[in-house]
Amino acid sequence: MNPLPSAADKGDLKTVRNLMKAADPSQTDKDLALGRACCAGHFEVAQFLVENGADPNGQYQTKDGRFEYGPIILASCEFLNAEGVKFLLDCGANPNGNPPDSQHMQSCTPLEMVNSTYAKNEEGKRRCIDLLIAAGAHSDLV
Repeated sequence: MNPLPSAADKGDLKTVRNLMKAADPSQTDKDLALGRACCAGHFEVAQFLVENGADPNGQYQTKDGRFEYGPIILASCEFLNAEGVKFLLDCGANPNGNPPDSQHMQSCTPLEMVNSTYAKNEEGKRRCIDLLIAAGAHSDLV
């Protein structure tokens, strides 16, 4: 994994700050780092990344450069991390994922990801669904 997302995943704010200054990371790396920080619950790191250009609507990029996995909010949805979902929504993430006219593909919507997750965490699932619906996610899938 790239050093910036790896440091964000670990919650290592000092390393994240240093990498942001020294490495001039790509938008994709900043967005992936934000997704990892939110998924892992490292919101001080996530806030720093947003303040320094990470996009709450950022996309996961495949190794061949295509954006087909979907928006970074999907990771917090998959792990039923309601705090990560809330943080990204509060920062402007689209609760439905990519708009229909987007150039970016996605594997599913955030609600579909929450509903299809394998985790046995009904409270986390309900909290994520409630947050997404309150933010305007289409609820016809719930």
